Amino acid sequence: MTAAKLRWKSVALFCATCLALFLSSAARADEAAVQQFAQLGARFHELYAAGEYQQALAAAQQLVKIADKNDLESYTAAISCLSIAYLQVEQYDQAEPWMLHCIKLLSEAPGDHQTDIADMLQNLAIVYRCQHRCREGHDAIRRCLEINLRERGPQHRYVANALDESALLHLAEGKYADAEPLLRRALAIYNQLEEADWGGVWRVHNNLGLVYDAQYRFPEAEQAYRQALDIVEKLYGPDHPQIAGALINLSSALRSQKRLPEAREYILRGLAIREKAYGGDSPFVADILNNAGGIEKDLGNIDVAERLFRRSLAIFERTLGVDHPRATSPQQNLAVLYFCQGRYQEAEPLIEQVVKAVENGNVSDQDRATAIGLRGEIRWWLGRQEEGLADLERSIELVERQRALVSGGEFAQGRFLSESTYVYGQLIHYLIERGESAQALRVMERARSRSLLDQLKLQGADLLAGVPADFAADLRTRDEKARQAIAQIENSLRGAPDDPAQVKNLVNQLETARGELVEVARSIRDVSPTFRRAAAEPEQSIPVAELQSWLAPRNALFVEYFFGSNVGYVCWVSHQGEPRCAQLTLNDDAAKAVGAAPGPLTTTRLELLLAVDGRSLADSLSRPKIAPETFDRLALLWHVLIPSELASELTGGQHSHAFIVPDGPLALLPLEILIVEPGGSGAEPKYLLDVGPAIAYAPSATLLTRLDAAAANPAAPQAAPVLTVGDPAYGAAAPSSRQRAALVGQLSRLPYSGQESRWVRDVFAKQGWQSTQLLGASASEARIRAALAGSKIAHLACHGFAAADYGNYFGALAVAPGPAADPLDDGFLSLHEIYQLDLKQCELAILSACHSNFGPQQSGEGVWSVGRGFLVAGAHRVVASSWLVDDQAAAALVSYYAASLAKPLGAGEPPDYAQALADAKRWVRRQSKWQSPYFWGAFELIGPN
Repeated sequence: MTAAKLRWKSVALFCATCLALFLSSAARADEAAVQQFAQLGARFHELYAAGEYQQALAAAQQLVKIADKNDLESYTAAISCLSIAYLQVEQYDQAEPWMLHCIKLLSEAPGDHQTDIADMLQNLAIVYRCQHRCREGHDAIRRCLEINLRERGPQHRYVANALDESALLHLAEGKYADAEPLLRRALAIYNQLEEADWGGVWRVHNNLGLVYDAQYRFPEAEQAYRQALDIVEKLYGPDHPQIAGALINLSSALRSQKRLPEAREYILRGLAIREKAYGGDSPFVADILNNAGGIEKDLGNIDVAERLFRRSLAIFERTLGVDHPRATSPQQNLAVLYFCQGRYQEAEPLIEQVVKAVENGNVSDQDRATAIGLRGEIRWWLGRQEEGLADLERSIELVERQRALVSGGEFAQGRFLSESTYVYGQLIHYLIERGESAQALRVMERARSRSLLDQLKLQGADLLAGVPADFAADLRTRDEKARQAIAQIENSLRGAPDDPAQVKNLVNQLETARGELVEVARSIRDVSPTFRRAAAEPEQSIPVAELQSWLAPRNALFVEYFFGSNVGYVCWVSHQGEPRCAQLTLNDDAAKAVGAAPGPLTTTRLELLLAVDGRSLADSLSRPKIAPETFDRLALLWHVLIPSELASELTGGQHSHAFIVPDGPLALLPLEILIVEPGGSGAEPKYLLDVGPAIAYAPSATLLTRLDAAAANPAAPQAAPVLTVGDPAYGAAAPSSRQRAALVGQLSRLPYSGQESRWVRDVFAKQGWQSTQLLGASASEARIRAALAGSKIAHLACHGFAAADYGNYFGALAVAPGPAADPLDDGFLSLHEIYQLDLKQCELAILSACHSNFGPQQSGEGVWSVGRGFLVAGAHRVVASSWLVDDQAAAALVSYYAASLAKPLGAGEPPDYAQALADAKRWVRRQSKWQSPYFWGAFELIGPN
């Protein structure tokens, strides 16, 4: 990937100087020399603008020779052109002294040359960045920015230029949360200029793409790169050398999304442009050859890839030297290729060279982690296991340090760690090979729920504390405006006629307003010192011995899964003995059943296993009549996910409870519905629910024990410690448009949810616990918010839905709308609003709503669901649903569950929340009309028993 390097100001300044000299030539003693200087300057500009940089460099060298050293203006203009020509052809060691010399001349000369100094400082910062000398680059760009703000004002295009370069320096260091806000500030300045600076706009879009790309935000990166490519093609035409950089970047984003034919098309176009512009022996060509090699490797053309990597490396070594930072990329790519082929002896010297470069250079922790992790694997396979494990441990430390610098908030940081799980998986694999199961479980825990743990630490914190007052006020204003806009549009949608055009227009407006609210939330987190500190704090996983002490009084088994790109494992431990681990695989029969190749149960194979006929298992289970193929898959899953030794532990009766930490897509499947013994001849199958212990789920062992330790804060006795909500009045009947229903919330009433609420109220009342009950129109968001504060038990029976966009930010519980367009009473208790509730007194939240445990899932992080929001808000445990539930069966299950809890609570004793839920499920299952897992399988307890 390439960053835009040059600003055009130095060239424009030189041309203006040449013109001034030429027009005043009559006053000069040597008119011919002046004319020669002006003509040569014009020639330089022509060559530079055409992208013929080597020829432009020759012209600039001649300019400096003939320039009058006693004429500051012409001489510094010539030096400026020479230095940026050196920069463009990557001769940084030549560019730097000329730039420093120019700054010295301008600083010592009489008169005001501050803006010229600022422009040269910016180019000097680029030189430092390209040599990975970021600390010096920051010093230069800081001085540049100070001058520009003082001399030109905060909204000047050159302030935007400096912000852009400052962002690139942060990007080079992996400080993405610093880079993105700077780029957005630069873009805002460019957009408000009276005369458009399309070159600046292009650079910012390109560099935003780089920031997104580095954080695995590939669709966003692709969009930014396409915007940049569109602008740069209009500026320079289709064959200008500047186009090639945009093509490389777009190709990279496409490759990362596995769209390899498209990626190859763009990279070959870029290669043709650069070979024509620079010849075949330029570092610019080497860059693109290296990228082309990566695409060919992914396409399976290994021999072609090796030739391209070797050719790229040879060019870098010949033109820049074997130790140049630019050479590390093809060196590392070759090392990866050799490692995958088992050519470890050939891979080792290459990766040692890369590690040496990244250890000594100002590069991101992400780059260091990749190189050191690869060296660790190579060392392992060369028989140096201790060195290899140490490298992999360090690689993980660097990944976790890099995560704290990721921009875009919690979801983006979760995605970054999710995309970085390869190194965790390899370390787990090698530790298990050595028989170090306790250490393997420790590493699993390190990859778990880091964003969720951060969210819990930040509950109730002011994220704008420490942010400059004017900036904080602007963000608060934008946040309030976006919330008001969303509420007003939703209100308009409720009253809109069933006119597709009008609805579509309002839906588009709603999406825009939602996008703005998400952007504000991301911006707040990117500038928040409080958020940064929380993300940077090292997280200590619970030691195995401490976990076993916690399990002992519960007579419980703990089970944790890990799925990566190369491996799949399950580890389990009881209150005594060493943890045990098993590799999960798809054998020939299982692989044939799902249409996959046999091998380790990776995330990709697991996704295939959790789908039947192209539909997810959750979707297949969300209807009363379940297809036979789905039952077959539930039986197959039992054998694939539960090794025989673990199966004996789960079904042998020695444990009364099991706590399960799923991973990846498995987080969306309740394991109680796995079929232990298939039915036949009219007999019902046996599910794990029937023969196993009471099961509770958790995002991690660390979080599970912390939730258990978080005793409710002392508070005044509540007159009504139970909140129960049911049958909200949604208003209009269900609309004809499914899209409209999802966005607007005009949903059908849930009459059984009203009965469910009454049952919950009554069973607690019998035990002396009073309830606040909200039904119909009284079940509004504002009244629910007020009643939730201080509730010990919160029960909400209503519609729920998940939204895939923005990390389920607008997933919600749909309740009754208030009378006005109030963001806090719009009828949607959205995930982002749930995060802000104070539920520290809440022992249990029962979310009797469809999809309350459904949403985007990330490996390691878990599910971004409405249920997660209640944990973040302080609830100690949550019961939530993974799919669409039957209204009547859900009412029966929840009322049975509530009755099982009310009795011990009324007696002042702690209930067993997991056992009570298992009993309720079994009771529902015993009813002949509700035997299918559709009726009882969706609800999960998340948290301690």
